[in-house]
Formats: sequence, structure tokens, C-alpha cells
Amino acid sequence: MKEIQINKHDFNPNMLILARESRSITQKELAQKLGVTQGWLSRVESGLREISEEVLPGLCNYLDYPPDFFFQKEKIYGFGPTELFNRKRQSVSSKTLQKIHAQINIRRIQLARILQGIEMIDNNIPTFDLDEFRGKVDDIAKAVRSYWMVPPGPIINLIQLIEDNGGIVIPFDFGTPKIDAMSLVIPDMPPLFFINPDSPSDRLRFTLSHELAHVVLHQRDFNPDMETQADKFAAQFLMPDTEIRPYLRNLSLPKLMELKIYWKVSMQSLIYRAADLKMITERQARSLWSKMSINGYRTHEPLENDIPKETPSLYDEIIEVYKNEMDYSLNEFSKLVKMNETEVQNLYYKPSNRLRLIK
Repeated sequence: MKEIQINKHDFNPNMLILARESRSITQKELAQKLGVTQGWLSRVESGLREISEEVLPGLCNYLDYPPDFFFQKEKIYGFGPTELFNRKRQSVSSKTLQKIHAQINIRRIQLARILQGIEMIDNNIPTFDLDEFRGKVDDIAKAVRSYWMVPPGPIINLIQLIEDNGGIVIPFDFGTPKIDAMSLVIPDMPPLFFINPDSPSDRLRFTLSHELAHVVLHQRDFNPDMETQADKFAAQFLMPDTEIRPYLRNLSLPKLMELKIYWKVSMQSLIYRAADLKMITERQARSLWSKMSINGYRTHEPLENDIPKETPSLYDEIIEVYKNEMDYSLNEFSKLVKMNETEVQNLYYKPSNRLRLIK
């Protein structure tokens, strides 16, 4: 690599940490690759020592980021208390979560830069105070459906509904099956929803509704019951009580399969919903769970591929504006997002699935 001219005072140690964690490389491992001590690298990451011109090419090589990446001044954001109380994520290794958080922060920084050249629709995702609804999460879910003028019955396409109201849904490889989606809300940006596109549609819809709940309910109201509240919101949002009650009578496995296709939720979600609404007794619920277990449906439900995949389109369209309307080359776009061309090709320049017009 040719010699890189730098102003050492502009180097951002936080971007070094972000780059290292995004590649799942420990401080010790990187120090060994660079031929420096871990103590020296630790001081650089802490801002106590300046980077040297001799070491920067090694950082770019081993971490696979261009030099400009390390001189960005954007703020790094954490993921707030919703992570603290998320039981699923508590079971994911800290190293995996570090990698996920770092990669999402990088994608968020890049997206903020990309959106500067795009006229986006306004953010129309409301936030509500639990106290104003006397803690009744069901009523807030109803209020969101009403605010968005969602017609009665199942939500046909949840991703499109979120996109139509200003959220950006982004396909993302979490590197673990334990996470289907994550949300991020920061100042001056639309709400971001990162999803695993390979998740079964029924599970993804519920998890995405769960993340929507955090955006709607938990921007200011932090409490240990946030995960339960988000699940309750998702159930009501996808399966409104007054509309689904008639469907939950005389439940059996064949009927649950039919309802799964119609409501686009899992059979397990339907059992939980029926029990919560007192449409089945505890004994009936135990019987259904037993039959689900005997048939192996607790692990892999039938008809998972019969629910149409919902594909984000707004994110693709934003990139298409740069590729087609602005005529950005791969090299130019790579410089814009401060990433090497090979990675840009994989993340941004793959063929898009479908397009909708941006307002």
C-alpha cells in the first residue's frame, strides 16, 4: 500500500474501535497483526496517543477499510435500555453483539450521508406516553392502527406499512439465528429497522412489530417491562382483539394452520393470543401445546413458506437514486460511504428486488 498522508490530529479513535469490532477482531489480535503492543493500541483507542503514519496502512489492510473511514467525525450511538431488558439478546455472546452494534452504527453513519442527497417522506411513526393511556398497551396499538388508517383484519404487508410511514427497513446479516430484527432511533434520522431477511415471514412480522413497539412506546419511558409491553403491542397490532376473537373458537391444529396463512402469524402466536383473550381454557391451551410438540411444530411450524416474503423496497430505491439518477460510479459511491469497493458492491450495488417511488 502506498504511503498515506494524514493529519494525525484528525484521527478518530472511536472509528478505530468501530472498525475493529465490526470485523470481530480483539484488541490483542489487532495489535499482534500490526506488530505493536496491546498497551500502545489501547492508548490509541482511548485517545491518549496519536496514530502513526507507519501504522495506519496496516489498520486499513487488516480491518479492510479505506483511510478516510478512520477520520470520520460522526457520533457513535449505543442501543439504549431496550437492549438491557431483551432476553434473547442477553443470550447472545458479547462479542457477537459488539460486532452487530458496530456494523449497524457504520451502516447508520453511511445512510445519514446518503440521505443528504435524497428527499425523503416525513417520519409519520408516532410516539405515545404509556401514562397517558394508563399503561394500556393494547389501546396504543389500536391508536397506531387508527392513526395509520389500517383497514380491519390482517396487515397485508407490514414492511410496506412501516416504509409508507417514514421508517427505513434494512436487510442485515446478524450472524446469529437468535436475532430477527433490531431498531434504532436517533436525532435527525428516520427510524431504522434492521431485519434478517432469511427469517420465516410469520416470525419476522411479529419481531418487526415488537421493534415498532419500542419506537412507539419507549423513546422516553424506560422500564423493566418493556419486552412484555412490546410483545403485547405486537399481538394487538397484528391480531386486533375485536377482529380476531371470532376466529379463535374451536381451535385445532388444522384450524391453526388456516389461521396462520390468513393472519400471517405463527400458530404459536395464535395459541398465545387465544389464551390471552380467554377464548380457550388453560386445559385447551395445554392440549394444543402438547399436540404442537408431538408434531414437532414447536421448533419448525408447517406452512412457513406459504406466507409471502415481505421485501423492503425503500432502502433499495434510495441506493438506486445514486446509481441511476445521480449516475454515481461504484468508485464514487465507495468514496461517499468511505468503504472499500468490494464491500460496497456486496452491500449496496447488488440487484434490487423491487422499487417504489420516493415522495
